Amino acid sequence: MITFPIAPKQPKEITQHGQTRLDNYFWMRYREDAEVLKYLHAEQDYLEEIMQHTKPLQEQLFQEMKGRIKEDDSSAPEKEGEYFYYTRYETGKQYPFYCRKKGSLDAPEEILIDQNTLAGENNFCRIGSFSISPDANKMAYSVDADGTEICTIFIKDLVTGMLLPEVIINTYGDVYGHSGIEWAKEGKSFLYVTRDATLRPFRIYRHLLGTDPMQDTLLFEEKDETYFLGLTQSRSKAYIMAYLHSTITDEWIYFPNDGTTYEFRSFQPRIKGIEYQVEHAGDHFFVITNEDAQNFKLMRTSSLTAQIPSLQAWMRSLIFLFFTNAMAASARFAYRGQMA
Repeated sequence: MITFPIAPKQPKEITQHGQTRLDNYFWMRYREDAEVLKYLHAEQDYLEEIMQHTKPLQEQLFQEMKGRIKEDDSSAPEKEGEYFYYTRYETGKQYPFYCRKKGSLDAPEEILIDQNTLAGENNFCRIGSFSISPDANKMAYSVDADGTEICTIFIKDLVTGMLLPEVIINTYGDVYGHSGIEWAKEGKSFLYVTRDATLRPFRIYRHLLGTDPMQDTLLFEEKDETYFLGLTQSRSKAYIMAYLHSTITDEWIYFPNDGTTYEFRSFQPRIKGIEYQVEHAGDHFFVITNEDAQNFKLMRTSSLTAQIPSLQAWMRSLIFLFFTNAMAASARFAYRGQMA
């Protein structure tokens, strides 16, 4: 019978913040090291051995759970311009199809991405970002092919069905909302987010179609390592927006998506403990915030008066709408795709 592996100790002193501690397993952080991989494989072999007798039960439970899932499911279609966009699954296939229909739900289906074919024989495949150009003729999407959450952006010409030559590596893509790529209104460029050495999303670049991604323009960098950067667009399509989120503090930055500028401006500079989310509609910004409202409140301000330098003045410009305990849950996750 196989015996359980014991990781060897390799003492290493680490001095931080004026204190020294001993870490016997520091060596295991180097995941590509041959000795680390050898130990991890030994653990996996041990697990397989001792769990062998549960294989029939595992299969029984898997089939029971699978039997309760609708395999040929699909999302509700969402209209964008002339097209209805949706995802659907086919029985026996692991990944979805990203599709659209022009003009009517009775129109012929156009498959934008067959993720099953995209995955091929790989054990893992995830679509990160997904964005259609304003003229609906191009699609930028990103793929995480190995589970590292590091995505590669590809650009597809939806008229010819061919991929453009430029490929952009080390990018961020939100698996849930598929945000992280936003097209400029002119349709010739798009914005995307890259990761730092710790995989934190921290920079926003602009890519011009047909150019070398190495020459892409840096538009914004978040230097504070405690903040996570996300990229989105207002539902009105009038603004490109980015949100900077720490544990209990938010900041939103934006610029009008009309080609006049690509310079981000702060909606409200960050103040520790103040959380807020922003959406735009018509002539107003709508804001959910916990400023003087523990369970959050919903407010609005004119698009023309959003850029006010002090929190007090900014809040005075907002028209109070309402607050409710129910807002607390929605406010914390009210990014694109979840705000009404």
